[in-house]
Amino acid sequence: MHLYSTLLILLVTLATSYAQDEIERSTREIIKEHMQAYIEASSTFDTMVLRKLNRQYDNSPFALRAVNLHKIKLSKVGYVGIAIAATMLFQYKDNKPEVYVLHIEKAVDSPSRWTITKFFPVEEDRGFFY
Repeated sequence: MHLYSTLLILLVTLATSYAQDEIERSTREIIKEHMQAYIEASSTFDTMVLRKLNRQYDNSPFALRAVNLHKIKLSKVGYVGIAIAATMLFQYKDNKPEVYVLHIEKAVDSPSRWTITKFFPVEEDRGFFY
């Protein structure tokens, strides 16, 4: 009986790990697709589309307003309620990278079907995942 319990626990652990990996992989793909749409809109200066991709566009820091000029690296992703939290590094030329947490939620009017609803530098602890 003890052996069966151990095997069951092992199988549940493996299944949970696999599910978490799949969720993270699909979440990363959502972020990459969203940021690709964002970069394309930024490179053509299409502010109407940028405002659909980023609800806070007018209040965005330089890293998010001129995203096409930056090197971008996605470091962490996770769900916060119904939103995705993505920790991203933005580096302009050889300057020190700026790190922001972006909250991205579903949006039917956005070309990527997602929009940035909140962002803040990592230095600011807002109690969100990062």
